Amino acid sequence: MERSHIFYLFRGRIDRQTYWVYGILIPGLVLLAAYLLDTAMEAEGRLLTLVQLAMLWPIFATQVKRWHDRDKSAWWILLSIVPVVGWIWTLIELGFVQGSPSANRFGLASSLSNVAAQVVNTPAISSAQYESASTVFSHAIDNTGDVSIVSRLSEQLAAAKQKLDAGDISTEEYLTTKEHLLKEI
Repeated sequence: MERSHIFYLFRGRIDRQTYWVYGILIPGLVLLAAYLLDTAMEAEGRLLTLVQLAMLWPIFATQVKRWHDRDKSAWWILLSIVPVVGWIWTLIELGFVQGSPSANRFGLASSLSNVAAQVVNTPAISSAQYESASTVFSHAIDNTGDVSIVSRLSEQLAAAKQKLDAGDISTEEYLTTKEHLLKEI
């Protein structure tokens, strides 16, 4: 997932590490800087309030994607409005509990997406690489929101890979097929 999508889109999934960086650390540093500037400028909280309002969208976007990684609806973000208990629960669920290790209704696990992205950029892949990245079209979920497209395109890529391994098609034909499948996304 592109970095800009982490802050601005409400679909897809992110892992715990990404959540800690983009959902806790970066917003925390931005808010700290705003507080220090606000204090230095004697702005009486106006600057800090504006920055807090501007940070709501990116914070919500990262939380939604993290709830998705836990295979939970975005509505779980409402837990954050419950004082103390809701905040602690949210921090534990999003910051410390591992997400779904495989695909769920919100997309593929981040680790599979990273491997799949590497495979897409590799001209010819070995069987071992393919097996670890049978979901090579994971980014299709980010683009379309449709999980079923992954299995269909993955099956078509698997068939082309089998033909390549069997010597029925050349590497060039395989790459052409792969490029054609990517254009379908």
